[in-house]
Amino acid sequence: MNRPNNHPYSFRVAKLFSTYLVLFAVTDVSCLAAEGNLLPESMTNDKIHQQHNTVRELAENKQENNNDKQIDKEEDDEEQVTANPTPEPTVSLSPSATPSSAPTANPSASPSSAPSAEPSPSPSSSPTLSSAPSSAPIPYSRPPRVDIRYVPWIDLPADIATTATLLNYTYETWNDYGANSIENLNWDRLSRNEKMYAAILGYQRESWDCWQNHYQSLRWIDLDNEGIQSKQWWEALGWDISSWNKYDDPPASNDKYWYFLSEEERFAAAQLCYFKRTWDEAEVYVDGFPLEKPE
Repeated sequence: MNRPNNHPYSFRVAKLFSTYLVLFAVTDVSCLAAEGNLLPESMTNDKIHQQHNTVRELAENKQENNNDKQIDKEEDDEEQVTANPTPEPTVSLSPSATPSSAPTANPSASPSSAPSAEPSPSPSSSPTLSSAPSSAPIPYSRPPRVDIRYVPWIDLPADIATTATLLNYTYETWNDYGANSIENLNWDRLSRNEKMYAAILGYQRESWDCWQNHYQSLRWIDLDNEGIQSKQWWEALGWDISSWNKYDDPPASNDKYWYFLSEEERFAAAQLCYFKRTWDEAEVYVDGFPLEKPE
């Protein structure tokens, strides 16, 4: 690559100066030769010209060395400028055609008008809370029914009938749902032996509280406890805290036979482990007090 001559006038002055030195040397040698004081007699004009040429070559080589040093100095200066960038970057007047590889360090002051195309890859640190509960029912799973309880007394196996008598069942109270006072108790109020006998019949806490007691011995505020969640069905039948605690009369559904209930009321009663026989024949107990069905 040819470098441009950045100093044309300096180079010309140096060239004229070197030519002047050569001419001065030649003139000096010629004068000495004419006087005959310094040159030997055997020196001819050819030798004088050869000496002149040698002096000229030395002067030209010296000038070339000076020029090379000047070029090297300029190259060093350029390398020094490249190694040390400007303290402040240049700023373009218009944005580049392609975006930068990394996002900006400072986000915008306000969100964009449209949501992003994809959701964030990770959930938020805390869940959002709605101002009101959803209208859907609370998750509820009715426990399986213990079918042996609905077999007539005369058809019970002997060992089951014996166990039933240990729970104070008789022929009459077994066939009359809700007639045995033990059914007014939830599982936690049973004695250790009563829980053992109930387990022999096939009951556990969930099935006893629903199919035997229908959650009637619980306080109103306890009907929403985890694992119970039956208040929603009693509310669907028209009950509230006042009627549950006998401050108000029972709702109208309490005086209806099964087929006179609305479809929603029958569904709610079924979730409380009632079906036609137990709803029509049994008495509803609230806090141990019977609310008789119409005859």
